[in-house]
Amino acid sequence: MSELAVLFEDDAHESMLRQLLRRVYGLTPPRVRYRRCVDCNGVEKAVREEVQYLRSKNFQKDRALLVVIDADRFGVEGRKRRFDQLLEAAGLSGRQDGERIAYVVPRLEAENWYVHFCCPERRPVSEEQDFKGDTDWRRLEANLGAAARELARAWPRATKEELPSIRDARLELKRVM
Repeated sequence: MSELAVLFEDDAHESMLRQLLRRVYGLTPPRVRYRRCVDCNGVEKAVREEVQYLRSKNFQKDRALLVVIDADRFGVEGRKRRFDQLLEAAGLSGRQDGERIAYVVPRLEAENWYVHFCCPERRPVSEEQDFKGDTDWRRLEANLGAAARELARAWPRATKEELPSIRDARLELKRVM
């Protein structure tokens, strides 16, 4: 892969992505270009720019785009539809089958995935619960790097308690790996 552009919202996303991409998929800079977008609005704006850039380089078949954004109130499929709508509103076509664009959408938020992977006794966690105030999340957040490493170590082992959004993320990642 010549370049994987990665868009994300925050520290929780960045730590998770850097560990997953390096430890599970063997990708590190300069083959990976990370772009922090601050929040979901920033990710939505950056998607239009990055898709346009990716398509302008369509002769370079080993380029790809990975977008990570929390589902929040939209849900996983709702976020994906929203990206297609945003692209169409910008005069671009929505994501095409086989296009090297992946939308990874933690449901409800990345904190759910951290608690799911790093606190096995709590599996399966609820994808509807906001974990930002949870004591396990606060403990993990205190050493986010260690939590992200633990998440990456657990990622390759799919379990029967796997969350639907994680199953979807695995399929999405196959589009770009």
